Amino acid sequence: MKILSVDTSTPRLSVAIWENGEVLGLSERFPERRHAETILTEIEQVLRERQLSPRDIGALAVGLGPGSFTGLRVGIATVQGIAQALQLPVAGVSSFQVIAAGTHADLVLVLEDARQGMFYAALYERRANDYVPRMAESLLTWDALVLALPESGVCTLAGPAVVQWQPQLAQAKPGIAFELVPEAFRLPSAVTLAGLAAAALAAGGTVPEALIPLYLRRTQAEEMKARQNAARLGGNRHA
Repeated sequence: MKILSVDTSTPRLSVAIWENGEVLGLSERFPERRHAETILTEIEQVLRERQLSPRDIGALAVGLGPGSFTGLRVGIATVQGIAQALQLPVAGVSSFQVIAAGTHADLVLVLEDARQGMFYAALYERRANDYVPRMAESLLTWDALVLALPESGVCTLAGPAVVQWQPQLAQAKPGIAFELVPEAFRLPSAVTLAGLAAAALAAGGTVPEALIPLYLRRTQAEEMKARQNAARLGGNRHA
């Protein structure tokens, strides 16, 4: 079964066609334009290079985040649209789990700066051929992140923010040897994503509507609406 997989959780757009462990097509680049303007073109190009049509695809996989709000919406909506049009099964996988699996390390901290003093983070442990979360994808303060880490051992660092924060992590947890994964493996790859999704897709996958992004925090619009509701409720109490 040929799987078309897509990850748009970071500035790198990753698109792959994968079948039984073989990479049939791959595009990974940092497009100058937004993902919404380039994703369909990239998918068409990857298919064309292998002389394939959308009808040759048997299933789809997509990275669910955490990551860019806009990027996640674009990737998930695109996969949902293709799946609905072609009546194909889909599977969603945590983009952080995809990153961890791509490192092939035993213990992996995936880290992304969520701004405003917060971090998206997850800690994965390799067990046989699977990556199991020791700490699931979370939105944490710096102090909470440091507290969640073990006191000693070796920990591989991956994700968009690891270069910037490695020195601070090493200072906060001197008993841990923090090792940077090579740059090519710090972001989620659609190839690894397809491999992780393959078992679920072989079992029938899920319906496109079931794909839910891992936002972890409210969007700016949701935050504004929440503040407006709180202000309105506060005004009503004093009326």
